Amino acid sequence: MTDHWIISGEADGIPVCRPLISGCSDADAVVWNGKIVVLDRELGRIRICGSRLAEALSPPGFTAEHIHASGDSIFVIGRYRGRQAAWLPMQGSEAIWIAPPAGKILPSSELINGHPVFLVSSPIHKPQTVNPCAHGELAPISTGRADVSCIIASSDDNTPIRITTFLPPSAGPHSLVVHVYGAYGISLEGHFDPFTDDLLSRGIGVAFCHVRGGGENGPDWHKQATGMHRIRSLEDLLACLKLLRSHPAVAPGKIILTAASAGGLTAALACLREPTWLRGLYLVHPFVDPLSTLTDPNAKLATTDWAEFGDPRHNLDLRTFLKQHSPMKIVQEMRARSCPLPPAWIRAAHHDSRVDSTAVKRFSQLYRRASLSTKASHVTFRFTGGGHIGGQSAEMAHEENLLAHAWLLDLLDVPLSEVPRHSDASGRRVPQDVNREKWKEYSDGR
Repeated sequence: MTDHWIISGEADGIPVCRPLISGCSDADAVVWNGKIVVLDRELGRIRICGSRLAEALSPPGFTAEHIHASGDSIFVIGRYRGRQAAWLPMQGSEAIWIAPPAGKILPSSELINGHPVFLVSSPIHKPQTVNPCAHGELAPISTGRADVSCIIASSDDNTPIRITTFLPPSAGPHSLVVHVYGAYGISLEGHFDPFTDDLLSRGIGVAFCHVRGGGENGPDWHKQATGMHRIRSLEDLLACLKLLRSHPAVAPGKIILTAASAGGLTAALACLREPTWLRGLYLVHPFVDPLSTLTDPNAKLATTDWAEFGDPRHNLDLRTFLKQHSPMKIVQEMRARSCPLPPAWIRAAHHDSRVDSTAVKRFSQLYRRASLSTKASHVTFRFTGGGHIGGQSAEMAHEENLLAHAWLLDLLDVPLSEVPRHSDASGRRVPQDVNREKWKEYSDGR
């Protein structure tokens, strides 16, 4: 919830401060053409203060999140049918434009005439400007790397869980890289990524599992997997992996699961629950020790995490639940060389403001100890500069991504002769033979 205030007054007088919004439990506001436009998120209602247009109601099935003004247009960004969408209230209830699957849509306007345009991007759509047509459809240009589809897994409680798959058009079965997040109401979708594009160009598929805890289907989708219900994210992911393993276009023995931050908690739990389902586990700054963090009031952002996971300090049931579903506690109790855990690449950061990097290192050590494999390279732990989101520098972050990507390709047995040469938007090379050889030298030397 955000409070909005108007501060006004004459040049020689004392400013007056008054609430902008009354009667709204959850609202957003923006200044547009000298008027204040208010979005009541709960009711999905737009109100323009000082205008004869009293209100505009959002279309059925649309969940409003934020209001934005650009040029002559008012945009409301939200969710529609599980995807990010934009609604133009001044054009009526049919004026909805939807982002590509697992992609992003951002509102803007033309500089000369002020007409609305959209900035669109997805795993198979490079960032581009798209003009909306009269019927609410967008036609961004795809890379053609993959066929996109939506398949539905059924979780333990019969809740349908959507999976967005990007499968190369070439004959399968394909290796698959699976992404998951499911926390803080953040939806699992993103902009064009040269590393994902590189995977698709080599015939490796990509899947996004839209589990509960994220924001794909609105606030209730998030709330269904908070506190004592966090287990639902894990159950959803396991249902997704089970369905993907049976997909005729997927090689069940070549699935790598990847996640970052709070998504790393769900991914690590799924790996520990069903280790033989995965070829590899790739975690970036994962949250793997929830019990220690949530019981320490001085931990990094503990109060923020209490809102998401619950406060176990005075709740014995929650403490027991978190202990049972803590990746750190689970691997601590495993006997040495007792579990067929898949190879893992795990990254922590020196200046992480959200995740305890020491705990990530400890988890990596325990994971290695519990694994059946005695190879030193079975678990690769990287302790990098920078923080939770960005690296110490763009070049260092890119180098880390190159190494991890080369490890992934090596794990999936992609022949060196099949490694094409690509550049990202800045002109930097994405993995080539030299990076694969660098990874091999690094791996062999450990």
